[in-house]
Amino acid sequence: MKVVHIATTDFGGAALGMINLHEALLSLGVESNILVAQKTTQLDSVVCMEPNHNLYHWSNNKIIRKVQKIMRRRGKWLTKVEQWDKEIEKVSLNHPSLCFTSPFSNYDISQHPLVSTADIIHLHWVGNFIDFPSFFNQVKKPIVWTLRDENPGLGGFHYISDKKEYNEYYAHIENAFLEEKRKALLLRDNITTIALSESMKTFCSSVDYLKNKETVKIYNPIDAELFSAIDKNIARKALNIDNNALVLSFVSVSLKDHRKGIKQLVDAIKLLNYPIKLLCVGINDYFVDSHPDITCYGSLENTQLLSLIYSASDIFVTPSRQESFGKTTVEAMLCGTPVISTTTGIAPEIINEDSGLIINSTEPTEIAHAIKEVSTRGYDGAAIREKALRLFDPNSIAQQHIDLYNSLLHESI
Repeated sequence: MKVVHIATTDFGGAALGMINLHEALLSLGVESNILVAQKTTQLDSVVCMEPNHNLYHWSNNKIIRKVQKIMRRRGKWLTKVEQWDKEIEKVSLNHPSLCFTSPFSNYDISQHPLVSTADIIHLHWVGNFIDFPSFFNQVKKPIVWTLRDENPGLGGFHYISDKKEYNEYYAHIENAFLEEKRKALLLRDNITTIALSESMKTFCSSVDYLKNKETVKIYNPIDAELFSAIDKNIARKALNIDNNALVLSFVSVSLKDHRKGIKQLVDAIKLLNYPIKLLCVGINDYFVDSHPDITCYGSLENTQLLSLIYSASDIFVTPSRQESFGKTTVEAMLCGTPVISTTTGIAPEIINEDSGLIINSTEPTEIAHAIKEVSTRGYDGAAIREKALRLFDPNSIAQQHIDLYNSLLHESI
């Protein structure tokens, strides 16, 4: 069986889930490769593709070339990709950090050798990489699509919460993109979607062009060897942390990502009148260094240091407003640390009174109350880790994918 995974990049949380699956499939004898537009890893099985579609060709004649440049400056003779990119650029000037991607791209992935020779096409996070009209029209093989955010069911937005907040600015583009996706996907019967949580499965059923397709829930695989439970005293000594403080941790790619809730967590800590130390991991582009009881470690790829941070913590807190999965929750559990989480992603499915607490809002008062309650409980760190090991074992999850692939290949015969 040959599988090709397609994603915009091999970097970031969504990509890590894909790579963990890819490596687990390889270990089980599946011929698996990854096709990306942007490559950062050194993996030989990750192939970077150059743009090859919808490109504007310049003339060799100097006079005609000059005319071309003048016309393009005036917005003429642009490809559809460029036209929409310019529209997005105009609107997004006041929202530079918002992720908003197009269903049109300069890549014709359908003709790539990895796609041509694969038995199964597995899509992941594909913003600005998949050209929806050409790809879904030309690829007739079974397609599996892991929804790593809500973009497959939206136009250009990647989260419903962003659409609610910013749609008044993007409505004309969002509606146009949504219609393009509907035309590309509505009548295709060779697509199976994978939801990483029950909430994402519910989201699929709410989208008119996705609800008629089979959706299965399969968790992300997490490599347990990368995250280990370290004795709390040893971890705190290694990080030079006072044993008398209540230690909390928070992890996000970017601390300023308003969906993740760092501001609400800091406000909650201010409501509590006892010593608390907050350990933050993520790009330090917020205000956290201004607080004496907050330590920011920046962006980390060193999982050994991450294990120290999780293990040194009494509680891992993730007051996020939006998650399709929530891998940091699993990482913390693999280190034996109880978790306080909102009802996003997989948290409601795996967090109970034995492993932490679920909160229903991101209000600082509710977060503070949860911290106080969880800090008074006793937890079995080994049992918390064992639960994560059982639910997110890479080989077990890879086998679930293999079973799905085989069933789709059998149906296509």
